[in-house]
Amino acid sequence: MEDKTTVQKKHHDIHTGARSFNVGDSVYIKDFPDQKKWVPGTIVQTRGPLSYHVELHDGRVVRRHVDAVRSRVSDEGSSTSDVEIPSPEIAPAVVDSPAEEDVDATALPPIRHSDRSRPPPEYYGFQSSTPPT
Repeated sequence: MEDKTTVQKKHHDIHTGARSFNVGDSVYIKDFPDQKKWVPGTIVQTRGPLSYHVELHDGRVVRRHVDAVRSRVSDEGSSTSDVEIPSPEIAPAVVDSPAEEDVDATALPPIRHSDRSRPPPEYYGFQSSTPPT
């Protein structure tokens, strides 16, 4: 029997691809002053398994975590203006459910409520059922 951590990792890895870049790869990085913009750059140094130094088109070199880096196809003739790239989205899971016309509202059982009698709460050790003022 697999432990829960292994099962979670297996389900996570189904939708996750390898996130690694090499020196010289063309990438887009998140521009932090403007969260909606992705700017083009080139990987110039690997700082660890998840951290990279990226040179931008204006000459700046910034460090970014792999979560803020996306790969891009290099096209030398394109302008280097800021580009807005949509975030990757995971398609929703398809769930088979009966059609609305197939469900009969009268066939549903009534909602059950508890018959348990509950005593009033004790506020701050007082025996009264009303809170102190």
